[in-house]
Amino acid sequence: MLENIAHKLACKLLDSNDHLKILPASAYDAIPQHELRLFCHFYARYGLPTKEMVEWLKKHIGKKSAIEIGAGHGDLGRALGIPMTDNYCQTWPDVKEFYEAAEQPVIAYGEDVERLDALEAAQKYKPDIIIGQWVTHWIDPALSVPVGGGSMYGVKEDLLLKECKTYIVLGNKNIHGHKPILKQKHAELKLPFIRSRASSPKENVVYVWGS
Repeated sequence: MLENIAHKLACKLLDSNDHLKILPASAYDAIPQHELRLFCHFYARYGLPTKEMVEWLKKHIGKKSAIEIGAGHGDLGRALGIPMTDNYCQTWPDVKEFYEAAEQPVIAYGEDVERLDALEAAQKYKPDIIIGQWVTHWIDPALSVPVGGGSMYGVKEDLLLKECKTYIVLGNKNIHGHKPILKQKHAELKLPFIRSRASSPKENVVYVWGS
């Protein structure tokens, strides 16, 4: 029953290649949030790039060079026309086992998403701007009290900031509001066209470090 709801939405939201269509925010607003979250669960989507969000990012990028890290399916980077990279961690046996135990479908990585971790991608492309959607920050597995929302498989964002002029993260305050790099100077933008799988959509946010 629940999977059927997700499948019906997938027919509307995904193209023939299982890539997310870039739709206006209003298209998502027409879907009950609990149904949208079911789609995101079964099809392993986190952020949902809207037409307005893509246009905003394109204007921000302008003539600068940019890449996407943690690209997953590649929905956002493909729409922006920039290199997409990911470490493919959800294909690693221990990570897959964790997701299976949690009954959480794993990402089907885009065929055009390059297998590079965030720092490798930054060092290869040397971009002006690094963009990440739903990025999990790295935490030391030896910590007795882990930093909220982090993972031992996450991105060492403090190092990543040194590899670019601007770092942009699309996320949700309830999930990504514990990033250690939030202690550094940044902008917090509550843009009206951010959409995601979050249970608290009003907390969707864009964080920007740099200019």
